[in-house]
Amino acid sequence: MKCLWCKGKGAIAIFGAAGTLPCDICCGTGELAENMIYDAAKGAKLKDYRIKSGETLTTFCAKRNVDSRTRSMQERGFFFREIYDRA
Repeated sequence: MKCLWCKGKGAIAIFGAAGTLPCDICCGTGELAENMIYDAAKGAKLKDYRIKSGETLTTFCAKRNVDSRTRSMQERGFFFREIYDRA
């Protein structure tokens, strides 16, 4: 399935600068991994929970010993199938 974050391009434009960065959701391939699920509503709920706690992504993850890259992906709605039900 084509990556919904980079729209299959494999890269994201850098705002305010000329250039791009590899997409962190598909790792620059333009395709989602087969074990990845997209659920925007679940991601929004996770983000709302963090925002209501008054914490930045960095502080939220540090306090809970959670990987910030993974949590960022989840807040954008991208989950690995193995942890989808636990999120």
